[in-house]
Amino acid sequence: MGYVFSNKHETLDEALNVLSQYLNQEVTEKDVRKIDMKVGYQKQPWINNCVAMGLSQGFVEPLEATGLLMFDVTARIFADLIPPDKTLLNCTAELFNRDITQMWESTCDFIQLHYCLSKRTDSQFWIENTDESRLSPTLKEKLSLWQRKLPSQFDFRYSVDSFRLDNFLYVLYGMNFKTNLEHYAHMFENKEQDIQNLKNSISEGVRFCEQNLTGHRAFLEQVNKFGLTKV
Repeated sequence: MGYVFSNKHETLDEALNVLSQYLNQEVTEKDVRKIDMKVGYQKQPWINNCVAMGLSQGFVEPLEATGLLMFDVTARIFADLIPPDKTLLNCTAELFNRDITQMWESTCDFIQLHYCLSKRTDSQFWIENTDESRLSPTLKEKLSLWQRKLPSQFDFRYSVDSFRLDNFLYVLYGMNFKTNLEHYAHMFENKEQDIQNLKNSISEGVRFCEQNLTGHRAFLEQVNKFGLTKV
């Protein structure tokens, strides 16, 4: 297990204390492997005859495994763009760099969305990451738009973006983002029963999971005790 923290807002000793409280046992520096993360991405991943792939291309966050998706898509784009002769290399590299930069920029927006909508103000980390002035121009523009209209597929104009409408909807409304639905009232007339049926269906699904699925920690403890094949 691990604990991710910002060393601009928390010292190693403070992080160890958080981990100790979570595990209900003392954790010291000798008990952990500290991994420093260099965050960012290459503006020009393809230069001459060299193409950066994987972690040499970029790394922006450790929690949602966005890197795995990015590296897979990057490799497929590169394979598709390999030109039939060297005269097209410069043009191909330019296309590749433009698309990959767009992918990283849109991914950064999606990651930042998870933080900027938080209502937490209990630490300087959250105060800074919910500050609107820290948002990228594209994310700020979209959030301003979505306060007045529902997001649509046409708000995402680049086919290379890894995260699009559905991904943003899950985070936006999962974090109680408010959209003024006044102009959409006609769409929801006489929909009360449909909405209630949907709520009932979701509740039934939740009850089924609670009654039939093993909790995450309990599952891991079973794997540790019996091995994966017997769980």
